[in-house]
Amino acid sequence: MHTRTRGSGTLRHAVAAAMTVAALTGGVLASAPTAVAAVPAVDCTVTPLRCPVIAPIGGATDVALDGTGKAYVSTNSGNLYEVVNLQGDDKPGLLVTGLGDAVGLALDGEGHAYVVNRGGVLHRVDLKTRAVTPVATGLGHGVKVALDRQGHAYVADLSGGILWRIALADGSKTPVATPRLKDAKGVALDGRGRAYVSSKSGSLYEVDLDNGFSRRVLVDWPDENTPGVAVTGSGTVVLSTRGGHLYEVDPESGRVRLAARNLGDAFGMTVDVKGDVYITQWAQGKLVKVTGAVRPGPSPGGGLEVTAVPAITAVPGGKAVPRVKVTNRTTSAIGSQDIRLTLGPAHVGWDYNVIYQDRQGGIIETPCTVDRVDRTTSLCRNVPLELAPGQSTELRTEVQVSKEARPCELPSLAWHIADKRAKSDWLMLNRDGSRPRC
Repeated sequence: MHTRTRGSGTLRHAVAAAMTVAALTGGVLASAPTAVAAVPAVDCTVTPLRCPVIAPIGGATDVALDGTGKAYVSTNSGNLYEVVNLQGDDKPGLLVTGLGDAVGLALDGEGHAYVVNRGGVLHRVDLKTRAVTPVATGLGHGVKVALDRQGHAYVADLSGGILWRIALADGSKTPVATPRLKDAKGVALDGRGRAYVSSKSGSLYEVDLDNGFSRRVLVDWPDENTPGVAVTGSGTVVLSTRGGHLYEVDPESGRVRLAARNLGDAFGMTVDVKGDVYITQWAQGKLVKVTGAVRPGPSPGGGLEVTAVPAITAVPGGKAVPRVKVTNRTTSAIGSQDIRLTLGPAHVGWDYNVIYQDRQGGIIETPCTVDRVDRTTSLCRNVPLELAPGQSTELRTEVQVSKEARPCELPSLAWHIADKRAKSDWLMLNRDGSRPRC
């Protein structure tokens, strides 16, 4: 057990230690129920295989995943690296330099990285062309940055205790959280109108982005420097500390769990859809993966956008390949989803009954099962979307078209993903494949 003393109070860290959680509403400090961690924490010293080094990167300060198997890492020397192999022992590729003391990093899912430095400058980096563009200045002592889906960046300002909202279109900035957020360092968004701001002095703030005056202190740990903060798909807040600890915080109940320890100087942190955590160890100069430390919970699907791909055709007696584009419009990663397919009213039957998607040069197949009662419906379980915020993937399947289908008809297939529905239809051509006059 490790004990830290401040005045007459004591803060104890252990795998199953009780932790005091405070809630601050309207300036009144109220004690919340004591939370006890029931699941053993990952100890990187005891089980080093669960904490493999992905890449050596000097002065690594922050990390972001692009959802396709690559990571990007910023450094205090102003560099931005690309790490292609997340299986371990990779040699990172240097993308750009000259970003200042670049301590915060976020990806927009559209080919850009946003990097904030301690000089209060937010840069946009085009990951394809490597062009660097200043977006905003005057952000105080910027530490971490997060992006929403409405064209804004949020930057935590350590010196001013401010959470800034920056319009990415013109660089204009607005202070969101008032009064002052003491020692603000990390920031993460939950996609439902709330920001979580961690601090150098150990507080975790919950901020209503529509009304910055509405805020709570979820956690208050004296002297626990917590620069890393992330939100999982299920809404759990994850914190990393420079003392080498990783915590899960349930923002609804206030329960806290020690998820991992002996992580080194864990200055930057992000969580993938499987619950694996990626840590940048600033002092040790490493990117480290901590496997299975966090419970990711059910993957959300309510923020998906599903649109049918147009201009699909087929011939009578042949096959049609209906397709949809699926886009993650939330600020959290989305993992696997169950998908239900429903055949059109006539002239369509199941073929291989598989959902296909192209990923990293290969084809991923997810088998589907036809309902025993309703033969027009098929269920495809755990289709691996694996979408970072803003990312898209295209899904397709194959269906058999009846010989009785006539030219100019529009048979269809409906896709049901989470709470979204899209209908793929296709134009029936002439039997020789020529386009009919409809």
